[in-house]
Amino acid sequence: MSGPPRFPDLSRLARVARPDEHGEIRIGPRQIYILPTRAGGMFVVLLGAILAGSINFSNNLGYLLTFFLSGLGLVAMVHTWWNLLSLRLRPGGCPPVFQGDDARFGLILSNTRKTDRPMLEIGPARQAPMLAIDIPDNGEATAHLPLVAETRGWLTQGRLTIASRFPLGLFRAWSYIETEQRCLVYPAPADRPPRFHAIHRERPRPNPGEDEFNGHRDYHPGDPVKHIDWKILARERGLMIREFKDHHRESQTLDYDALPGVDSETRLRLLCRAVLDADANGLRWNLRLPGEESDLGSGAAHRNHCLTQLALFAR
Repeated sequence: MSGPPRFPDLSRLARVARPDEHGEIRIGPRQIYILPTRAGGMFVVLLGAILAGSINFSNNLGYLLTFFLSGLGLVAMVHTWWNLLSLRLRPGGCPPVFQGDDARFGLILSNTRKTDRPMLEIGPARQAPMLAIDIPDNGEATAHLPLVAETRGWLTQGRLTIASRFPLGLFRAWSYIETEQRCLVYPAPADRPPRFHAIHRERPRPNPGEDEFNGHRDYHPGDPVKHIDWKILARERGLMIREFKDHHRESQTLDYDALPGVDSETRLRLLCRAVLDADANGLRWNLRLPGEESDLGSGAAHRNHCLTQLALFAR
C-alpha cells in the first residue's frame, strides 16, 4: 500500500489542456512542465565532479568533456519538451459497462509532424503511468485507459497526465489534460433471476394482417386448410403450406414495486438481470420504475434504453 504523497497536490493550480469547440485538445508551450529526473540529477552531480577535477588539475580535456556533456544535456532537455509540444488529442469514447467492470476510455493521439513521437506515457494525474505509446510521423495512435466502475450512473475519466522522458531520460516533461469524457455504468446484474410479487404476462391476440410471410413447406396432415397455397396446387406442384412469422410473443412487465423486502440498489440489480434474461429469451417487456415507465418492446435498442433508465435512476 502506497503512503501519502511527499509533496502537496498543486495540480489543481496547473494549466490544463481541455477540448476546444471541436472536441480536440492541443498541448501548447505554456501547458508543458519539465524537471530533471533522478538520472538527470545524478548527471548534474557528475558534471559538477568533472568540472571540479578539471579546475583543480587544469585539465583541458576535462573542460572539453564537461562542456560536451552539458551541451548534450541541454539538447536532450529541448527534445524532451519538443516531444509533447503541439500534440493533438481527442476523446475516443467509452462504451457502457456494468458496475464492477473496467470502463475503457479511448484517447486518440495525432501527430502532424514528419518525425515520430516515441515513449509517451499516459495515466491518471499524480499516479504511475498506465501505458507507454509511440506515435508515427503524420499518424495516429489510440490508447485505452481502464478505470474501475465502482458505482452506477455516469463515470467521469478525470484529469490525466501525458509525459515524455525521450530521448535520454534525463528530464521528464508532462502536461495535464482533461478529456471531459464520461461513461455510462449500468447496475451489476444479480446472480439470480428476480421473483416478482406480481408478474404480468400476456399473449396478445393476433390481428389480421400482422403476420409476415416466411416461405413454403410441404403439407402435413392436420395443417390448416386456409394456409394451403392453391396457386401452387393449380400448377400441379403438390400441396404446399404458406408459413408466417409469429410476432405475437410473450410480454412481461418488470415492476420495481413488485420486489418488496430489498433495498433500492438490490432491486435495480434484480431488474437488470430481468432485462437481460428477457432480451436473451426473445420476450417483449416494459420496465416500470417509480415515476417513469418504458414502452413495451424488444431488441437491443430497447434493452439499452431500459438499462440506461436503471443506471440513472435516483430515489
